[in-house]
Amino acid sequence: MKKVAIIGGGASGLFSAILCAKNGAEVHLFE
Repeated sequence: MKKVAIIGGGASGLFSAILCAKNGAEVHLFE
């Protein structure tokens, strides 16, 4: 399982987090 960290919870950050999670990644979203 891949691990992904996304910094910024704006529209593009949330969209990226959803896509990564749907593709099986472990997502950490930081605001």
